[in-house]
Amino acid sequence: MTMTADDWQKDVQKYIKLHKILQSDDDYVKASINKALQKDYFEFVVGCLFELIRNGMGQPKNVELLKQYFLDEKNRDIFLFHSTLFVYARREYPELWSFEKRQMSAKLHCLYGRITQEASNGVLMYPLAAEKVYDLRNYTAQTLWGPFRFDGSRMVDWEMVEAIMLVLVRNLRISRVFTHRFIQPIWDRPFVGVRYAEPNDVYGINGTWMRLVCMLDYDDLAAFNSAPERRFPVMANEAMRLIVERMWITGVEPPGPEDDAAWPVVHFYGSSIPQHAHADPTASGYANVKGYARMSKEGEVHWTTVVIFHGRERFRTEAVQVGGLRSAQGVIGCWFDRDYNPGGPAGPTAFWKISNEYDIGDSEGDKI
Repeated sequence: MTMTADDWQKDVQKYIKLHKILQSDDDYVKASINKALQKDYFEFVVGCLFELIRNGMGQPKNVELLKQYFLDEKNRDIFLFHSTLFVYARREYPELWSFEKRQMSAKLHCLYGRITQEASNGVLMYPLAAEKVYDLRNYTAQTLWGPFRFDGSRMVDWEMVEAIMLVLVRNLRISRVFTHRFIQPIWDRPFVGVRYAEPNDVYGINGTWMRLVCMLDYDDLAAFNSAPERRFPVMANEAMRLIVERMWITGVEPPGPEDDAAWPVVHFYGSSIPQHAHADPTASGYANVKGYARMSKEGEVHWTTVVIFHGRERFRTEAVQVGGLRSAQGVIGCWFDRDYNPGGPAGPTAFWKISNEYDIGDSEGDKI
């Protein structure tokens, strides 16, 4: 659709207003915005930011502008931390914010990318997030066993995505690998932008990816889910696994009835090699991965992957690409037993592209 002069003028006025709000040093202005969270102010600002992120992440100047806005701690407090998890952590009432506003705040926090591990009152977010992520009641046909809403709409549940990212970031931060060049640039920098791919690779599939998988000890998972009140155990045995995956496109088909009609479904296949040996015999062995990427009617990139051990499909992942098409931030979601076992196992996962080539990660300096 061609933009008219009138449209252009309205956009300019809108972004000037956004800039004035976010760049203001006036505490009164910030307080007024904070009090107006239930009004259009919050929706206006967050809506503009979503547009800027969706349309401008390929432009370095736009990325730098977004980073500049959120150097201000007040902006972060007002716009990023009003999901249900953060509201509960501050001992406030979630009902003060509508479901959609909580979703918008969680989405903006995820898009920001530098995930905050502590609420403003000092409460650690990890236990609350882990309770949500490892609660097997969240893995249903309605949620596609992934980070999607309970109403069966296939829309992304950004509060679930936020909880997954909180768990993954915490586990990376307490590990010795957090500062590795394949990890820190993705998980510790705000608004990382897009990764470029070949013109015929619409979802940026071809190349080498890093996958992070976290899992609870099966006994701990079962005990947590059988407790009358699901409180995440402080001493739970949670493991972390890093895997290098090399993937290539194997086929393209038209979109389905639940997809955006303008975008194809692209299938892929590849190899999956864990970076460390574990007690689990499958962890140290070579596996294969297959799956597909598609664009939902909501405009989000939905990924499905299946891990294959010795010719047998074993684990499945349903996930969403945070930041949209070819976002360098990667794909966040849930892994689970391919038979959809309601008793698990299941847990959080993420994978992000580290190169458009296939030989990256083989040298000693690149090993994790």
